[in-house]
Amino acid sequence: MAKSSLAHRARRRPVRPVSAALFTLLVLVPSAACALAEGGPSAEELRARATSAPTEEERAGAERRVRDEIARVAERLPGLRPYSVVTTDSCLRGPGYDWKAQEDSGREMTCSVTATAYYGWDEDIPALLDAVAAEFPEKEEVAAREARVWERLLASGGPYGPSLVTGLAWDIPGDRVAEPRPCPEESDHIVHARCAVEPGSDVVPLEEIRRAHRLVVAWSEGAGYLAVSAPDAAG
Repeated sequence: MAKSSLAHRARRRPVRPVSAALFTLLVLVPSAACALAEGGPSAEELRARATSAPTEEERAGAERRVRDEIARVAERLPGLRPYSVVTTDSCLRGPGYDWKAQEDSGREMTCSVTATAYYGWDEDIPALLDAVAAEFPEKEEVAAREARVWERLLASGGPYGPSLVTGLAWDIPGDRVAEPRPCPEESDHIVHARCAVEPGSDVVPLEEIRRAHRLVVAWSEGAGYLAVSAPDAAG
């Protein structure tokens, strides 16, 4: 059975950066605290499920899907100068990042892979959004509409806001793309966590990208691969 390439790299380099957006999701611990308080499965039991052979296979598939999406961005938007891709594989107690499952008191663990790619961009934001609209049919309507809004904002001096295009972020005055945070350590709440950086082993500092380009752009993709409910927690 094929092993996830992320898992292999992580064993050699156990601590790696993770995107700021994902870090926020990783610290959603109230549901995990409830699971502990109600006598749910132990972290060791959930970790055994998270690292089992069937889960490794699902993990590898999710990683491929996420990497394929990030590769599609680079292929379709050649104006983006790629620098670093930070990939994080995590299993959290409770519903984790799955917002639709936040009220699911029977969810014991949620596993997912997320990748965030960091780029340099030398044109303005409307040009970026027009490029996204032209190359990604599923994002065309939102991106094209937002491009026209940004034309007006830039002409009038703001106020500015984050992108409405799912997964896309860029530097704006007062709210620049944040440096990736350290990869979280495993605990009772973060049952499994592995991170990797490509290319090489270190994230290119975003200030270095800003010095070379007009702004920093980040693009994130994610895929869930395991949701464990209470009756299935033992595997």
